[in-house]
Amino acid sequence: MVQEFVETVRQYAVDIGGEILTYAEELKQEGKLEGKMEGKIETIESLLAVGAEWALITTATGITPPQFRLLKEQLRQAAAPSAGGDQKAA
Repeated sequence: MVQEFVETVRQYAVDIGGEILTYAEELKQEGKLEGKMEGKIETIESLLAVGAEWALITTATGITPPQFRLLKEQLRQAAAPSAGGDQKAA
């Protein structure tokens, strides 16, 4: 979806460029970051589901239980503005 937005901006805002394209690229990077966060969370949850101990999970992922909770909260917060982002702009 972000890639479609970037392409649309490039198509219709050729003369504007600058700030809009910078923002589009920022959105694209945020999407990549969220994807990485989701991947780490899914991996850890899968390991927990099969009974892996946190010592093994931390060794494998570099993430401790407190960091895992923080990562999940950050992902939740990152997803929340996209649902209500239009309300802030209005």
